[in-house]
Amino acid sequence: MAGFAELFQEAGREVLSVQFLVEFFQGCLLIAAIAFFVPRLLGPGIAARAQRVKTELDAAETADAERAKAGREAKRIVSAARRESKSALTQACGEVEAERSGALSAADQEAAEIVAVARRTIEAEKAAVVAQVCDETVVLVTVVARRYLREVLSDAERRDLTEKVVLSSLERMDTLQVE
Repeated sequence: MAGFAELFQEAGREVLSVQFLVEFFQGCLLIAAIAFFVPRLLGPGIAARAQRVKTELDAAETADAERAKAGREAKRIVSAARRESKSALTQACGEVEAERSGALSAADQEAAEIVAVARRTIEAEKAAVVAQVCDETVVLVTVVARRYLREVLSDAERRDLTEKVVLSSLERMDTLQVE
């Protein structure tokens, strides 16, 4: 223990020595100078930097808020676009169906008209063929009858027969005119 006492006495003498007091005073002056001059020298730069950091943080918060707002707006626009596309698709399907129905109706009507014209043409052709066949039959019967009558009847018999046919035809014409 004696060693500690001597050590404390020696330390006390050094604390009370002039050199220690000068070094202590110099240390205090250095701390005071640092405390006084550092804020004055570095303060404006630090304050400016702090302001820039604050401004950048505010800008980042604003950008984040705008990004969130843009995200919500994008979702709203996508949702509206989906609704509009469904509506447009439904409307387009309706228009296509109306066009298809109109086209089918027009095609049916045109087909009916074509069929009607074809039927009229067939009936007219049929009537023309029947008339032609009748005319040719009359001519043929007349030719055959003439040949037959020339071969079978004498001239006097042919004249008597012709008179009867002419008189019969005149009577029929009179009957038709009266009706």
